[in-house]
Amino acid sequence: MKRTSSAARSAALGLVTARLQQRDLVKRLLGRLGFRTVHPIPTAWDYHFGRNRAYWVVVRLKDGSEVYGLFGPQSFAGDDPDERDLYVEAVFELTEGGEWAPREDTGGIIIKADEISTIEFRRLTETQNGQ
Repeated sequence: MKRTSSAARSAALGLVTARLQQRDLVKRLLGRLGFRTVHPIPTAWDYHFGRNRAYWVVVRLKDGSEVYGLFGPQSFAGDDPDERDLYVEAVFELTEGGEWAPREDTGGIIIKADEISTIEFRRLTETQNGQ
């Protein structure tokens, strides 16, 4: 019986610690105490995509073109440092009026890392139709 109880406590402690780390609570507490901490997530890419939030995205490619899309729950950002490709689940086209229109008959788009110049994230709650 003790074994199960100990295992359950260990699992609960691990979950609580992971949740505190995700919310940067430990870092903020240590900062108030005068400690300088090193962030455990190595890159901005890993940090941002590890948050699992949905966004409208504008992916600017190195050739100057742009891809408009929804990075949602079915999207994916590769976490292999040598291959940071991006799968955007819904692709949109910019109309002459500046609105985003869903591209017909598409199953999303994969964008290779070496083609990406920048990625702009727009909050879903602050935008209407991707604008």
